[in-house]
Amino acid sequence: MLLAGLGTAAPPVIATSAEDNAHALELAYTLDAWSLDGDGNRGTRYLTQVGLAAEFDLERLFDLPRTSARLHLIHNNGNSASELAGDAQGISNIETGGRALLPLEAWVEYRGDGDRWSLRAGLYDINSEFDALDGSALFLHSAHGIGTDIAQSGRNGPSIFPHTSPGLRLSFALTDQATLRTAVLDGVPNDPDRPDHSTLRIGGSDGAFGITELDLQRGQQRLLLGAWGYSRDQDDLAGDGATGTSAGAYLRGEALLSGDEARGLRGFFRVGGASARTNPFDRFYSVGLHWVGPFAGRQADEAGIAIAHAVAGRNQLDVLAQDGIAAARAETALELTYRFALTDRLALQPDLQYVFNPGLDRSRDDALAIGLRLVASLAH
Repeated sequence: MLLAGLGTAAPPVIATSAEDNAHALELAYTLDAWSLDGDGNRGTRYLTQVGLAAEFDLERLFDLPRTSARLHLIHNNGNSASELAGDAQGISNIETGGRALLPLEAWVEYRGDGDRWSLRAGLYDINSEFDALDGSALFLHSAHGIGTDIAQSGRNGPSIFPHTSPGLRLSFALTDQATLRTAVLDGVPNDPDRPDHSTLRIGGSDGAFGITELDLQRGQQRLLLGAWGYSRDQDDLAGDGATGTSAGAYLRGEALLSGDEARGLRGFFRVGGASARTNPFDRFYSVGLHWVGPFAGRQADEAGIAIAHAVAGRNQLDVLAQDGIAAARAETALELTYRFALTDRLALQPDLQYVFNPGLDRSRDDALAIGLRLVASLAH
C-alpha cells in the first residue's frame, strides 16, 4: 500500500517524577487485542509494549543545580493492526512496524532561576510536549497523539514514537499564561533502513527538523499554535527525482465544557496543514469529547468520542490514480472508547473504531476495529 509506513503518534506516556526523591522509576506493560474486519481481511492482532522510564534529580545526586535527566526505553512485539484494516493513519498508537528494543528518550534538562526557562539536550520525543493535549490523550488512534500532518512527514517521520532524534529543546515562560517552546533535532530519526536497531547519528545528509509552539493557557482553556519544517528538501511524491519543501502549521485547543478538572466534560479540536508536494496528506482535522468520571461511583474512569479526518493532497491523488486506484479525497476514523480505572496502576480500555475509505482507496470496504487495551504499571 502506498500510504503504509506513515509515522505513528505517541503511545501512552509513562510519567514519572523525581520531585520528592533523587530518582523515580516506572515499569509499564501495555497489551492491545484487536479484532479487525477490513475489505474482507478478518483477523485478530495482539500488540504489546513494555516501557521502562527513569528520572533523576542531578542536583541531589551530583550537586548540579536545577538539573535533571530522563531515560525511557521501549520494547514492542512488532505486530500490526493496520495491515488488516488497510488504513494509513494508524489504528493503534503502540504500533511500531517492527519488533525492537529502542530508546525513546535520553536527555538532560537545565532549568533557569525561578524555572522561567529550561533547556533539554539529548534524545527527545517532540510529542512529549509539542502538539499534545490532555483531552485527546485518552484515545488509541494514532492521530490523536500528534497530528497526521506532522506524523507523516520526513524520511522516517519526525522525532516521535518509536524513532527519535538527538537535539535541543528550549522552553520559556513569557507570562504565567503563555509559554514559548522550540526544538531543533536531527532530520532523520534512527536509520530508516534498519528500523529494528537503534542508530544515533547527527548531521550528514539528514538535515534538521525544527518546531516552534506557543502554548496559551487560561483556567481550563488551552490553545496551541505551532509551525514545523525540515531544513533539507524531501522527495516529491511523484517519484521523478524532484524534491520540495516539507513544512506545516497547526492550531489545537481544548476547554472544559462542564464540571471541573476532577470530574467533567472536556472538548478538543485540531486543524493542521502540510506541504502537498512532499506529504500524502496536506490537511488534517480532529475533534472530540472526553469525559472524566462519567458515572457516579466511577470518578476515575474516562470515556470519549473522537474523529480524525486526513485529507489527501493533489500530488498523492495523482500518484494513486497513476497506480489505477480509485482514490478517495480523505480517510476518516471515528473512535469510541471507555477506560476502566481498576486500580491506580491497572486499567482496562475497550475501544471501537470505524475507518471510512481506509488507505484512500474507494474500492476497499470500510474497516471496523474492535479493541481492548490493558495497561499495568509499577513505580518506585
